[in-house]
Amino acid sequence: KDGAGHFYGHADASCKIAEKILERLRFSNKIKDEVLFLIENHGIVINDDIRSIRRGVARYGAERFIKLIKVHYYDTCGKSPAYFGEKALFDSIEKHTREFLQNEPPMSLKQLKVNGSDISQLGFTGKEIGKALNFLLEQVVKRKLRKR
Repeated sequence: KDGAGHFYGHADASCKIAEKILERLRFSNKIKDEVLFLIENHGIVINDDIRSIRRGVARYGAERFIKLIKVHYYDTCGKSPAYFGEKALFDSIEKHTREFLQNEPPMSLKQLKVNGSDISQLGFTGKEIGKALNFLLEQVVKRKLRKR
């Protein structure tokens, strides 16, 4: 639509292809993980508002979120020349993300005042602990809970 073709689900197909290529070329696991992460997540919705930025930084980490902004821009440009004008939007998102990071420390699971041991004492086990911690972090990001 809008002069651009869409291949829904291409991130999964692209990850499989990239993984084989990265293995064949003997890239380190660190590089493989980073490249596959960027391919897998390049289609996330990124808006130029503080809530979206806060959520992205919390979910992906500051460095990875900034990389995703750049990859998302280049992926958008690859759809059609009509999207080249969106550079100002992506520059603005990156600028606001960097300002956010200067004014407010990144939020991560490590910064929560509860940890896996605290959650397990409530009766949670295994993956439930991680899900509970991620839920709490999301509530902090949405400003429904304080870090303390």
